[in-house]
Amino acid sequence: MGIKQATLQNIAAELDNGKIQTAFAKEMERVLKDCLNRPSNKKKRTVTLVFSVMPEAHEGQCESIRLAADIKSSIPARTSTEYPLGININGQAWFTVEDDAEMQRALQ
Repeated sequence: MGIKQATLQNIAAELDNGKIQTAFAKEMERVLKDCLNRPSNKKKRTVTLVFSVMPEAHEGQCESIRLAADIKSSIPARTSTEYPLGININGQAWFTVEDDAEMQRALQ
């Protein structure tokens, strides 16, 4: 066990049995798979690792800190083609059967 310096590598790999490192790897996998699945979408994918550090003070002195990690990713939104829908005076939307076939082709 022993005392270790709090470096990025040590924190990610060893605190909480490596859960920070595992979470980061899963978010990376998510964005990389999205790149493979949608190579024509040139928008950026991001993986963010943020450490929050809070002092633990006693009698006005910082004696220790508390550390928390927030790991997240973002990928471009998936959007479909826009389709015209009708609307009646009751606020109900509708589309014709031909529009439905066009929607099915777009989803393939």
